[in-house]
Amino acid sequence: MQPLYQRLRELDSDTFERLAQQLLAERHPGREIKHIAGSGGDRGIDLFEGTLTERPIIWQCKHFPNGFKATQKKQVKKSLDDAIENFKPEKWILVLSIELDTSGQEWFQQLQKDYADKTSIGLFQASDIVRELIYRRNIRDAFFPGAVLDTIAVRRSLEDLGTMNSQSLDALSKKSLDEQIARLEEADARFNYKISYGPNAGPEVAKASALGPLHVASVMEGPKRTDIFIRDLEAFRLDPPKIDFSVNRKGLKKVQEFFRTGKQQQLVAGEVTVPRSAFDFVFPDAKPKEWQLQLMPSAELAKRVLSWRVKASDGTEEVQYDLVKFRIVALGNEQVELESTSNLPFVLGLTLRAQPPMGGNFTYSERFQTFKVSAVAKALRLKHLLLRGAGIELFSLDQDVLVGTFGKGEDKTAEVPPDDRVILDMAAVASEFGWDVPYPEKVGEEDLTQLAFLVLLLRGESLPISTFSGGMRKSPEMVNMFRQNANSDFEVIVCYPSILSPPVFFGTAVKPEPVLFRSIDARIADPEDLLRRLEEADDGQEVLAQFNVEEVHGYKPPAGWVQGLQFRPIGPEEKAALNAAQVATPERSGDTD
Repeated sequence: MQPLYQRLRELDSDTFERLAQQLLAERHPGREIKHIAGSGGDRGIDLFEGTLTERPIIWQCKHFPNGFKATQKKQVKKSLDDAIENFKPEKWILVLSIELDTSGQEWFQQLQKDYADKTSIGLFQASDIVRELIYRRNIRDAFFPGAVLDTIAVRRSLEDLGTMNSQSLDALSKKSLDEQIARLEEADARFNYKISYGPNAGPEVAKASALGPLHVASVMEGPKRTDIFIRDLEAFRLDPPKIDFSVNRKGLKKVQEFFRTGKQQQLVAGEVTVPRSAFDFVFPDAKPKEWQLQLMPSAELAKRVLSWRVKASDGTEEVQYDLVKFRIVALGNEQVELESTSNLPFVLGLTLRAQPPMGGNFTYSERFQTFKVSAVAKALRLKHLLLRGAGIELFSLDQDVLVGTFGKGEDKTAEVPPDDRVILDMAAVASEFGWDVPYPEKVGEEDLTQLAFLVLLLRGESLPISTFSGGMRKSPEMVNMFRQNANSDFEVIVCYPSILSPPVFFGTAVKPEPVLFRSIDARIADPEDLLRRLEEADDGQEVLAQFNVEEVHGYKPPAGWVQGLQFRPIGPEEKAALNAAQVATPERSGDTD
C-alpha cells in the first residue's frame, strides 16, 4: 500500500480531483456526483451532489503534498467559508491526498465543532482513498498503473481466468469445492462440512458465533474457514470427538482454575503439547510446531439473562432495586461470576459460590453520566451500604425464590468521600424542592457555594447572612415605633419569590421556589440615620431600612405569604421563649410593607 500513498502525493491537483470524483462515483452509485471544471474550486466546491441552490453535498479537494501546516489550514477554512456563503451545503467534505497527524486531527475536530450550526463537516483523507483503491482495481490501474503487484491479474494471465465468464468460474469453483468436501466426508462421514472463503473478510471472521445446535467445530486456514456439523447424531453420541493434549504443572493449574471458576485461561507454548483430535484431517498438512490453547466460557452462556431483585440493608438503612438484570460472565464448578446489564448508574459485579452455603463478594463501577441526580444518589447509597458490610439479598424474579443473602461482613465506619457527599447533598436539596436535574458533567466553585447554602437552609441551620434591607412606606405610627425602639431587638422576616436568582441548579434551569429568611435578633443598622430619613420623607414615601442580624434561618413559606419585608420589636422575654421553642416556621405578624 505504501506505493499508493506516495503516488497520491505525486498527482497534480486536477488529476487528484478527477481521481476523487471517480472513486466517490463508484462508492456512491446511487448519487450523481459532478465535477466542477476550471476555477470552480475558488468558490469552495470541486465536487457536488444535488442542486447547488438547494443545500447540496460538497466535496472540496485539497492536494497538499508537503504537509498540513498553518498555510494549508487557512486555505481549508477559506474554502469552507466560501462554500457556506455561496451554496449553504447540507454537508461539506474535505478530500485530502495526505493523512492528518494528531495536531491536524485536533484542528479538524475543532473546525467541526465551530461550524456545527452551519453545516456538517466530513473528512476523506489518504487512508480512505487507498482503502478504496485496494478494492477498485480498474480505477487503481487507470491512475496508478504498476503501483501494486496484483496477484489476481497475474493469475488471470497465467491461467486464462480473465476470459471466463461468471458462470464458468462458478462451475470451476463448485468442482473444486465438491472435491474438497468429498475428501472430508471420506475422512469422517459422521459430519457435514461447509467451506467459506473470504480473502478480504479479515480476522473477525474467526470470531463468528455458532451456526446452529449441530455446529461443533470450525477450522481457520488463512482466508478459508471450514465449519463442521453433526450429520449422524447417534454415532456422535456413542463416540464423541476427542481432543488429546498434555500440559505441564503450570498449564495444569490454569486448566484447574478454568474448571473451578469458569474464567478464561490461555495456555501458551511450553505449557501445552500439540494436541491430537478427531478433526486432524481438516487441518492443513503442515502441522504447527507450537500450540496455544484458549479455554473460555461458551458464547451461549453469556446470552442467558437472570432477572433478580436486589436489596441491601444494614438494619438502619435499606436500598432496593426491584429489577436488575444480570449476565453470566463465567461459570465454574465452584463459583459463578455475574455482571449487571440493566440501565442503572452503576455496574454491579457478583462472584458467588456455586454450591451452598451462599456467599461471595461484589464489585461496583460507577457510570453516572446521563442519569438524574436522584438515581445517582440512590446508587451511592447502595455503594456505601455495601462498603459498610451490609448484606445483599438476591431474589430471583424468574423462579420466584430467594437466591440468598451474602456479603455480610464486619461493619466498617468509613467516612463518605467529599465527592460522594456533594452528590448526596445535591440529591437531598433536589428532592426537597422538586428539582430532579441531570447529573452534572462538571461541578464548579459557584455550584458548591450555592449547594452549601441550600444544605444549611434544608437542615434549618444558621445561614451566612449579616444584613436585611427593604423598603417601607412612612406613616406617623411607623415613625413613633422606630423612635421608641431605636436600640431594641427586632424580629425581621424577608420573603423572596425565588430561592435562587436566576433559578439554575447545577447548570439546569429549575422552577422558582419562594423562601423566607427570619431573624429574631436584628438591630437597626443606623437608628439616627433611619429616623432622620423618616422625618424628612413625606407620608406614604418609601424609605429603605437596613437591619444587622446575628443568626438567620430559612423556611419554605406557608401558602399565601406575599413578597416583602416584615418587622416588629421584640422584648427579651419573648425572644428567649422563641429561642426555647425553636419555632420552625414564623407566623404572620408585626408591621409589614
